[in-house]
Amino acid sequence: DGGKIGNTVAGEARTADITLSLNMIDGPDQAPIFQRDAYEFRIDENNKFGDPINFVRASDQDEDLFNGKWNVLYTVDTNDVTVGEYNGELKANKIFNAEKQTSLTFTVTAKEENIGIWSDYQPLSATATVTIEINDLNDNEPQLTVETGTFEIEENRGTGAEVRGPVITVSDADVNFINSKWKIEVI
Repeated sequence: DGGKIGNTVAGEARTADITLSLNMIDGPDQAPIFQRDAYEFRIDENNKFGDPINFVRASDQDEDLFNGKWNVLYTVDTNDVTVGEYNGELKANKIFNAEKQTSLTFTVTAKEENIGIWSDYQPLSATATVTIEINDLNDNEPQLTVETGTFEIEENRGTGAEVRGPVITVSDADVNFINSKWKIEVI
């Protein structure tokens, strides 16, 4: 063919134009961010298993393949509460007793859900501290202890007179000062 390729001379460059459309995928390069570093909630003692406590919230600024935000998965490092894997709802996983435990502090972790082309990627995570104060209810009766013996009072003494005799001891297991007040009357 005399060294010609098509209509070109051997060694001449051939060119062509092509239009490409590229969609950039935002990979998981930012850790989730909690709304707060520390959360404080309250629950009444004598609750039921599964009673809701409150929510923790974290968000991820990375966009997924479908132009939404990456899913954030929640876990906790205690067995005393559970957390909704996708919604961050904390629920009681035991019956709390303020006389035995006045508060509970634990860590909640939010991590990116690694899906699709990112399934082999080590997901980024963030943590927050949660403290749950356990409200003391007036759920314990006072205990009265009287030493054996005879009580003495002088005759014709009015209200408020001193009574001599054995020691009377009153105790109340409720830890809240308001719930452990009592009054003794000798009639």
